[in-house]
Amino acid sequence: MPEQDSIARKRPGVSSPDPRAVDRDLVSSGSTRYAPLLILPTSCFKFSLMKQPTHAGSKLGSSGLRMLFDRAMSKPREERSLFLRDSCGDDHLLHQNILSLIEAADDAHLLVEAEQNDPRVGEEISFPGGGWRLEEWLGAGGSGAVYRGVRLNGGETDDPPQAAIKILNNRTSDRSRVDRFRAEVELLRKINHPGVVKILDTSFDHRVMDRTDPWIAFELVEGAAWITETLVCEADGDPAWSEPSRESSHTPMSLLLQACDIMSSVHATGIVHRDLKPGNLIVDPDGNVHVIDFGIAKLTEFIPDATTNIGLRGKDDPGIGTPAYMAPEQVDPSLGPISSRTDVHALGVIAFRMLAGRPPFEIGDNILAAAQAVRHVPPANICLFLPELPVAIAAVIERALEKSPDRRQADAGGFASELRSAIAGGDDEKPHRSSIMGGIAIGILVSLTVLWSWIASSGSTIDRASIMVPDDISTIQAAIDLVADGGVIMVRPGTYRENLDFGMGKDRNFGLISTDGPTVTVIDGAGRERSVVFIGNGFDDRTSIEGFTITGGQTGSRSPDGFRVGGGLYLRNNSVSVVDCRLIENRSTFGGNLYSKHFSGGIHQCVFSGGQANAEGGNAFLFRGDSNIQGSRFTGGFTTGDGGGIKVASGCHTLEHCVITDNVSDRGGGVFFVEFDWDPAELQILDSLVIGNTAFDGGGILTQRSDQGPVIQETILFGNKPNAISGPTSALASHENRDCWGDLDGNGVVDATELDLLLQNWGEHESRQAGDFDGDDRTDGRDLALLLDQWGSCPE
Repeated sequence: MPEQDSIARKRPGVSSPDPRAVDRDLVSSGSTRYAPLLILPTSCFKFSLMKQPTHAGSKLGSSGLRMLFDRAMSKPREERSLFLRDSCGDDHLLHQNILSLIEAADDAHLLVEAEQNDPRVGEEISFPGGGWRLEEWLGAGGSGAVYRGVRLNGGETDDPPQAAIKILNNRTSDRSRVDRFRAEVELLRKINHPGVVKILDTSFDHRVMDRTDPWIAFELVEGAAWITETLVCEADGDPAWSEPSRESSHTPMSLLLQACDIMSSVHATGIVHRDLKPGNLIVDPDGNVHVIDFGIAKLTEFIPDATTNIGLRGKDDPGIGTPAYMAPEQVDPSLGPISSRTDVHALGVIAFRMLAGRPPFEIGDNILAAAQAVRHVPPANICLFLPELPVAIAAVIERALEKSPDRRQADAGGFASELRSAIAGGDDEKPHRSSIMGGIAIGILVSLTVLWSWIASSGSTIDRASIMVPDDISTIQAAIDLVADGGVIMVRPGTYRENLDFGMGKDRNFGLISTDGPTVTVIDGAGRERSVVFIGNGFDDRTSIEGFTITGGQTGSRSPDGFRVGGGLYLRNNSVSVVDCRLIENRSTFGGNLYSKHFSGGIHQCVFSGGQANAEGGNAFLFRGDSNIQGSRFTGGFTTGDGGGIKVASGCHTLEHCVITDNVSDRGGGVFFVEFDWDPAELQILDSLVIGNTAFDGGGILTQRSDQGPVIQETILFGNKPNAISGPTSALASHENRDCWGDLDGNGVVDATELDLLLQNWGEHESRQAGDFDGDDRTDGRDLALLLDQWGSCPE
């Protein structure tokens, strides 16, 4: 499950993982963003934490959902259910969503609390005939904490005197959490295998206790380490992929086969673990593997249980787990149900990692990259990292990593059986070093011959008018260098770790288009001191870049060439089109995500998020030119200078149907506009939203050295601090800085009618809908909070 139960105990001389440390395999989505109503712990990686309303009619009254949520959170935990039943009446959907909000908020609060000095240490769990004393805090997660416990009256039982005691936190002990906790107990008691940690005792076994929080006492595995730790995998000279030559030694493969055998027994009982990873496969000092943490396990069939209302976790609950080890069906339920083949995929990832020393694919540093990698990115060729590995073993692991569940081994037993067969025949299939080197030499010779033939004939076997990456050629840059004038480069999903240089246009224009859009097609500059994408002089509107996420740009340091610009995208002296791209968390001196100089093209339906500029233009810097930007979003930009969202320095630019929100700077939090005396300059902001930006001066828009100022029409400015506009504007009277823009039906009152309209459109949209006040194409808690801020009669 997302939190590690930390049953393993550190032994002297072994660098055992600190249970409090962050698992690198848990994907981080960057800094946690706190929406007005919902605080989400990013490490949980649940794609859908709450069911969205599908109809209007939630009976909130004038107090509003925010007030109801705040009042519920202020109540003691044991009083919340009664309070919500009274407040929500027969509106079960409202009741359910409020509970989901409270649960997520509690999880996030727990994930950021320091538990090292937990006040429970020293407490006793007492019951007739025995009990436990909590002696040491071992770790914590969203649902509770784990302690080392010592048995009271330990002489009266043959059970071990110590245990790892997992306690459900009192703030999360509602009925559904307790049911899931009980289900973990029931599942583990169905498994009888020495490699699965045993349950020694639980709160459910005792009717009378001196504490109300449910707990489970697990077998404590002393001196254990993760299965992937180097010191555990001492092979005494045996190849990593072989079984050991001596009984007392261990290889990565022998430990992996132990884990497979244990999971084969688990699968035979109809149980799927769903969160297999190195931290849940621990090895004791004697080299025995133990499987821990069945907190999100499930039975492959729904089996009713009288003590719970969830049938022993009989449902799939897609979207939970540890992303680096997830199977594609855990991300995309359309691929099939969760099954033992799901665990096989995780074992394949672990096998790859133990043998190659790296994961089979780069998971990335955010949820976006994680989702596309799990679902679409093919695994790397393990033989590139371990050339001595027999091809038969590589084929078994490759099969375990198939995207389609039906193509994998049926269960862990089948995976282990195929591995053992491949190992037994490995000597016949292992490539000799001489043949490897010969193959490499031949490959180089063939490559040079092909390249020379292409140069000599000015042609190529690749159709230069239509290139598919990576089918025809492995990198995007190589395709850019090769594509003909008027051609198109199509790019399949994946993370491409390269910096792109279009060079100078002259007589060549082309299209660079992803086949599946920015969610699954990422260009990652990997922090090199260059713009991730540079498009230079001469390209016209026949050149376009469409459907990519652009991230990893860091061009913010001083250099002999002066300051750098455009960490993500640098457009210079051209008129290309940029369509449906997401520029995320790039950094530079000027223009964190975007820097344009004398650019006269168009930017449409793009997102600029989290850009940072050391000097000016957190998300974007437009220097002169004549650009048209439509339907784009500038959010979360930061600079210590001017223009947290956008800095515009002369030129003629239009921002239409754009959203500029949550940007921060010294001056001009949303937009900073400055004119040079010798340059024509005009900025039009039309039918846009400028919301929630912050600066010392001009929170929304600041104008400097301009007699005219920007033209602002049909644009809403709201919640900008300390002020909406500083400096002159050309059409101030026509901009929409209304005090009552939440009045959707125009009757002069923001009331339940507006709330119903908002709930009708709750969730994601393809286009802007009523109630989407911040313009992010979804109606959510942020929009609800904005509406509630306007609740009541509009000012005269």
